[in-house]
Amino acid sequence: MSTSPLSVAQTTVNQMGGTQRLSLMIGARNFMADGNSLSFRFPNNGKIKANYCKVTLNYSDLYDMEIGYIHGENYKIVETTENIYADGLVNSFESKTGLYLSL
Repeated sequence: MSTSPLSVAQTTVNQMGGTQRLSLMIGARNFMADGNSLSFRFPNNGKIKANYCKVTLNYSDLYDMEIGYIHGENYKIVETTENIYADGLVNSFESKTGLYLSL
């Protein structure tokens, strides 16, 4: 069974609350689907210096999350977390960035 990159990304973003919630709560923008991953940028207003998030569906049907910082052409990985269950994506993002996805 094959799934399209867009459907994987749509499922991932829905598990994090949807594009509208991400945009309103943290200012997320530039949503991209690539293979089994979803990435987006957000303003650097949290507890760590980060403005980029990439969530990848791995072969165990769990998620890997990469938090990074983009400035110009430079990219630095700030923190990675592997094997996150779908219901833990929001908590993982919030604890890594200090930005909240719900009131």
